[in-house]
Amino acid sequence: MVRPASSVATTAPVPPVPPVPVVPPKRFSVERLEDRLLLSAGVGAFKGFFPLEIEHGAEHDHGDSGISVFPKIINGTPTDQFDTVGIVGDNVFGGFCTGTLITPTHVLTAGHCAQGVGDTEGIFVLDGNVYTTSNVYVHPNYNAFTLANDIAIYELSQPVVGVTPSPLFDGIPQVGMELILVGYGAGGDASGHNGDFGTLRVGTTELEFVGATTIEWNFDIPSESNTAPGDSGGPAFVDINGTLEIIGVTSGGTKQNAGLGDHAFDTRVDAFSNWIDAVTSDEIVDINGPSSASAGTVINYTITGATPGERVYFVYGTQPGSFTVPGTGLTLDMNNPQLLTSAIADVDGNVTISKFVPAGLAGNTFLLQAVEPAHSEVSSLVSLNLT
Repeated sequence: MVRPASSVATTAPVPPVPPVPVVPPKRFSVERLEDRLLLSAGVGAFKGFFPLEIEHGAEHDHGDSGISVFPKIINGTPTDQFDTVGIVGDNVFGGFCTGTLITPTHVLTAGHCAQGVGDTEGIFVLDGNVYTTSNVYVHPNYNAFTLANDIAIYELSQPVVGVTPSPLFDGIPQVGMELILVGYGAGGDASGHNGDFGTLRVGTTELEFVGATTIEWNFDIPSESNTAPGDSGGPAFVDINGTLEIIGVTSGGTKQNAGLGDHAFDTRVDAFSNWIDAVTSDEIVDINGPSSASAGTVINYTITGATPGERVYFVYGTQPGSFTVPGTGLTLDMNNPQLLTSAIADVDGNVTISKFVPAGLAGNTFLLQAVEPAHSEVSSLVSLNLT
């Protein structure tokens, strides 16, 4: 985060520019690589994963491991507040982004921070504790070239205790709102970031543009703050009646150094609320549809509670019993099940099934179940009587 520049000479404001340019912004197509190069520069002979100590306010070398944490945030004042904001990374490179705890087991970050991180490879560092991941969810429509849908969630293998997760803003962002920008990126001033990574900083700026999936602003006043390399995945908060709610996730900008004249943008949290709910919900896979229908017609079922972007299998049988799905350990409540169809769950965790049932099947009763092997989920058994 670039520190407000009280000592910087006043510069004529940069005229407003249109929201996010069509040309892919350079900062974050370069930033991911830059994050890792910065980390690599501090790694030396990699001997293993770093211990648990993480200090606010400085690059921190982790003892014999040789790993230094260089997540990136610029434009702000060092702070020891914001106990839900931590460092996001993986078990190869260490920390390289920022994330925010939104449930005891879920961390909100940017898609470009999580892309390529395996389900059990992610790490989240909060208050000196390192948490590993059981699942890493990147929005299924994330585009690495345009940064569209630049949002992701780390699911932790164990809950964070003693910390109240940050709530999400569920209203519509309004021009003129004050954004509170928080992250572990580089410090700096109006001339750009200074490479001082690893300190939690906070700063403010005014929301100037609201896009369909982004909130944006121009860094055109030296006394304001701006996000920059290292802020990736960090939160933009708004104060709603004394409660800080997450309104945005740091995504990108038009100037790689994030200096004066940058046009910066965050991913709108409210635009992805259904996807976030689907990923973080404790809801299990379920089948919704008719219990009886006429043969010779099209029958529709909706599978809910699936994980967005994962494949769901819809199976049927005629005899109740028990069947273990090979290679999964999952048990179905029928004998000799047959695959009817499969589909990828949408961003809300739903799958719609439409099937024509031949007239010749009238008089039969079928058993139906949905299976999501990726997260070991099986729906309850439902029956369909055909007349």
